[in-house]
Amino acid sequence: MLVLGLIFLIIPIVIVTVLVSAAQGAGLLPETFPGPLAPAVNDLLLMVGELILMVGAAWLAGLLLDRRRFADFGVHLNLNWWIDFGFGLALGAVLMGLLFAVEASAGWITITG
Repeated sequence: MLVLGLIFLIIPIVIVTVLVSAAQGAGLLPETFPGPLAPAVNDLLLMVGELILMVGAAWLAGLLLDRRRFADFGVHLNLNWWIDFGFGLALGAVLMGLLFAVEASAGWITITG
């Protein structure tokens, strides 16, 4: 079971890495976009692209290796899923806020500007 879990972890990463590298090599992905929001737009497009590739790679690996439908991975967009999603977002925000507060109170960070 551990080997199967590692396969499902490694295969999507390898597929995404190969696809992104091939797209960059073919010149399909520009280095950056012009304008003052170039870094933000570039990062956003890269993140959305990575998300699409990771979900697609997980779906493809599940389909080819385990003969599973995507719904069999436990992704059901019902009320319970949205509650868990919201709790996860809130928990992440609270933990990052606490981390920032601890670092600021300890004097480990300086805010300028």
